[in-house]
Amino acid sequence: MRQETSPGGGEKLLQGSGNGHAGVEPVSMAVTCAEAVDVDWTKTFDYQTLIEEELDEYSNIVVTQDLREGGIHAQKAWGHWFKFLSDDIWKTSLQNEIVSFCNSINNPRILSLGCGYGGVELTVARSLKKPFSMLALDINDGIFTKGREEAKTNGYDITFQALDLNFVNIQANSFDLIFAHASLHHLLNLEHVFRQVYNALRPDGRLIVQDIIGKTQVLFWKENVDFARSLVRHMPEKYVGGLRDRENIIPAYVEPAIQKGMEGIRQEEIEAQINKYFDPVRMFRFGSFMRMICTHPVLGPRLDPDVPSDRGYLESLCREDIRLI
Repeated sequence: MRQETSPGGGEKLLQGSGNGHAGVEPVSMAVTCAEAVDVDWTKTFDYQTLIEEELDEYSNIVVTQDLREGGIHAQKAWGHWFKFLSDDIWKTSLQNEIVSFCNSINNPRILSLGCGYGGVELTVARSLKKPFSMLALDINDGIFTKGREEAKTNGYDITFQALDLNFVNIQANSFDLIFAHASLHHLLNLEHVFRQVYNALRPDGRLIVQDIIGKTQVLFWKENVDFARSLVRHMPEKYVGGLRDRENIIPAYVEPAIQKGMEGIRQEEIEAQINKYFDPVRMFRFGSFMRMICTHPVLGPRLDPDVPSDRGYLESLCREDIRLI
């Protein structure tokens, strides 16, 4: 299952199956770092500078109590958008798909690509009913501390390991399920990563991805931004009142210039690259403009889903997002 933003600005959630060969080693032994890869895009950038910028960015942001990205991404409107999607549109969620698949097999071996602070991995672990082993990878070892502590306190078999996914080397047939949550759009060596994932999955294995595909280096295409700007100009006074420059509540689209960090570095290519190896089992497209509304520092808090009238208006925007995708 993967979720990506399409060229129209939408996102999609999709599942695919792969196959591989046999392995019984502990999950921590199944993954190493390759010294070189066949197609290495890191050589076309000042890669060390990008890595340093990436590490600095995610080492210095607010993190929620449940170990997810905080700040504007913790606003109620943003959370309600995903609740609306899972309850009313998908009838499932990233977590539900991971848990239901893993609970259907014995001793599932799970690999998380780009785990960040570990919030998604810990949430999954709380719902798994059978013994499991999970390896959670991210380049930033400095953000694992609380995740490791919680896993240890609760007796979860989760190993957090620092590794550059652009050079990941995964033993063939070593995992039942591999998932990636909002991490693939930070990768350069997509060809290498997807080939590794395909070979690493057991014959009945599953790849589950939730990600964003905006224009390379930015979250959205110009058409999406222009629509959101027009939408905001016609919002009820309750939500835009008191804002001085209504024409620019959402800033105008600007073509990307210099790449900073790994954000969106090859994201336009994710769908084509992943489809070389995987066929969709489930796919959901979404995300025409809601991110710009729900994570806005002023609009987001004013769209309070705990207030019935605000929730009704917010959900009308949710439906419009899906219609436009």
